[in-house]
Amino acid sequence: MSDCQWLATLHAHGLLHSGFVPPPQIRRLQDYLRVREDHISMATSHVQHMQKAMERMNVKLHDTISDLTGVSGLKVVRAIVAGQRDPQQLLQLCDVQIRKKKAQRVMESLRGTWQAEHLFALRQALAGWDFYQAQIRECDQAIEQVLHELSGPPSDDDAATPSRAKPGGANTPRIEGLHRMLVQLCGGHDPTIMPGMGDHSLLCVIGEVGTIFGRHGVNIASFALGRGENGAIGVVNIDEDSDASTVLDAAVDELRRVPAIREVSIIRLT
Repeated sequence: MSDCQWLATLHAHGLLHSGFVPPPQIRRLQDYLRVREDHISMATSHVQHMQKAMERMNVKLHDTISDLTGVSGLKVVRAIVAGQRDPQQLLQLCDVQIRKKKAQRVMESLRGTWQAEHLFALRQALAGWDFYQAQIRECDQAIEQVLHELSGPPSDDDAATPSRAKPGGANTPRIEGLHRMLVQLCGGHDPTIMPGMGDHSLLCVIGEVGTIFGRHGVNIASFALGRGENGAIGVVNIDEDSDASTVLDAAVDELRRVPAIREVSIIRLT
């Protein structure tokens, strides 16, 4: 018996559970987020190419400042690509704090050999990084549109919604009102008050899991995320009222059918 015949037999006897299929808008959000993550990964590889090109020219700027793709780092890199070679002039492009605390180190790190082939590689890497930044901005626009559709128009309770959001990392989508829309999607609750959870992390969770907990009326008391041997491990503490009801079991059953989740277990502490 072939696999398809065996699966058809199991299905005929009701022994196959349906797979998890998120709502259409969540699927769109998921696809946009995954494309965006691919662009971030590709942009990171071009940063590494920039660092390699500078290393081969004996330019150690990336070892002196914290972020080559920060405001100061990019100004210096663009000036080098444009033809500037004077360390003093390049130093003036850096932030005032860098000039104040690291002036001599930065100037020494900018005394390079400036071979044409390595400048070519640097220029190509910078162009690649700029290209993927533009792609990421397009993804942000598409994600913003889906979030507007999911969260709906601002409600009357938005005035009471905390506008304070945790500072986002470099990869956080640049979307106006992102925090408000995420809180609205979570039924007015703000999961980002939990340690380790920011707007970007919450957006990724919604993109992969959808709004399963909220749809089943399960209230999250706390959330912790850690790294395990085979991926991330999340511990979700559920409010007592939700735990006492049968809706938690229904939510967990739905979570178990999410392809991105390997295992879900319920631990009841008595």
